[in-house]
Amino acid sequence: MRLFDGASAPIRAHCRNLWLERLRLPLSVRHLSGPRRISCSPDQAIVLCLVKDARLHIGPFIAHYQRLGVAGIVLLDTGSSDDTVAQAARHPGVSVFRTSVPFRNNNRQMRRYLLRRFGGHNRWMLVVDVDELFDFPSSDRISFGDLLRYLRRHRYTTMVCHQLDMFPEQSLASVSRDLPMQQVCPLYDISAVRKRGYFEADGYSGERFVAHNTLANPAIPRQVGGIRASAFGLSEVYLIKHPLLLCDGATKLVHQHFVDYATVADISGVLYHYKFLADFRAKVDAAVRSGNYANGSWEYRHYQRALDLDPNMSLRTPNAQRLRSVDELVEQGFLQITDQYTTWVESETCAGSNS
Repeated sequence: MRLFDGASAPIRAHCRNLWLERLRLPLSVRHLSGPRRISCSPDQAIVLCLVKDARLHIGPFIAHYQRLGVAGIVLLDTGSSDDTVAQAARHPGVSVFRTSVPFRNNNRQMRRYLLRRFGGHNRWMLVVDVDELFDFPSSDRISFGDLLRYLRRHRYTTMVCHQLDMFPEQSLASVSRDLPMQQVCPLYDISAVRKRGYFEADGYSGERFVAHNTLANPAIPRQVGGIRASAFGLSEVYLIKHPLLLCDGATKLVHQHFVDYATVADISGVLYHYKFLADFRAKVDAAVRSGNYANGSWEYRHYQRALDLDPNMSLRTPNAQRLRSVDELVEQGFLQITDQYTTWVESETCAGSNS
């Protein structure tokens, strides 16, 4: 008799999740380097990230979040065959772990395991992918710690971030391996981004993952599409995530893009998304072969078809722009802020200049 046979599908899924998060993952995860435990103050966050074969991302990723001032970075390697782990281990403040549990069908449970292990009570966690760099409005004027104090002050327990796909000037086949990803991919184009209501139904039933949230700012949308729609036909791909969450005992990670039972902040942030690097084609082909991602790597099959038709395709468009500041994304309506936030930033800036 198979495990959980005889139970209904929801009960089987719940039991499997508990078994993975509370038993199989704790027994399979091995510490490789860096701190086993991380101290974290109320105005800091801990970064949690699943990694595999991320040699082109890992250095800039660590540098970005250390500049942000996070309390620590936790990487869970799911079977890298390149030097991702060796690169990460060079950074003494980065905690590197490895699991033998396969990524396929288990990535959400892996993230929840990390949240349980490192979240503690009332800690901020920043759950991101290795190709995502977090930023927020007015980050040139206030610190990440200031942002977290603002969120606590207003009792927000999560913050929406929108993925901004960054891409190179040249064709995808001629991208350099020798430059940092921010230099390789300086362009973005939001002309094909579409907005839906935060609680609006969609083809993926995404609304069910946020059903119990309280949204402080109704102007914050669920965004889809973008350059992945115009270049690859992925018109419904999500550009929304909730990477920053407070482990308050209520807020729950229910999907790699969503949390539920949360109070959602009145502003939105951005995840600069560096997917289109020199290893993009190789990763697409590997994802299609393995079927590791949602619906048998359905998204990656779209990439593969487009690249097969045009191996030298370029993502550069007439609407492509170079990013100058996160605040231009506010001006363009890609990110949202409120008068409350603007007033608070002004007061913090004045207080800082007078201290």
